[in-house]
Amino acid sequence: MQDRLAAFFKRFADGERLSRDSFPPEGDLPTSSGGVSNGKFYAFKKIPLRAYGWHSKSKPDVFYISHYIYKDFDDLSAADIDRVGKNWKALEER
Repeated sequence: MQDRLAAFFKRFADGERLSRDSFPPEGDLPTSSGGVSNGKFYAFKKIPLRAYGWHSKSKPDVFYISHYIYKDFDDLSAADIDRVGKNWKALEER
């Protein structure tokens, strides 16, 4: 599994296109205090693992991974949305 994820991340870092099934937008990042959207967060999907992350607005060419989870179902949980939001705020609103 580790090798599959490493290959997947390398393809992403090299700018190769990833399928919408394996790298879909999953939800909205928190809005700024002025109500401005900060975009979407995404999921790297390699069953049974999922990695959630986002493209940094403050650091060009940086993609942060919020967290990894074991997931054998497709629905996005409120706990994952909250965790991404907290991690985004900790890294992007400094």
